[in-house]
Amino acid sequence: MGQVISHILEENSSIQIAAGIDTNPDKFQNNYKTYKDICDVTEKADLLLDFSHPDGINKIIEYCVN
Repeated sequence: MGQVISHILEENSSIQIAAGIDTNPDKFQNNYKTYKDICDVTEKADLLLDFSHPDGINKIIEYCVN
């Protein structure tokens, strides 16, 4: 799913992906840095799009609050 979103957004110059999160961050070549843990992300973003497993929600909320 993440790669589909990435390819769609590459065609839209008004949207930029700040970073990605993946359990296997080196699996794909992207135009943005991909992290294994959301807590390691240093890029600033205006929006977080989440379609992960519900088990990760606590870290996602922690990242958004901080």
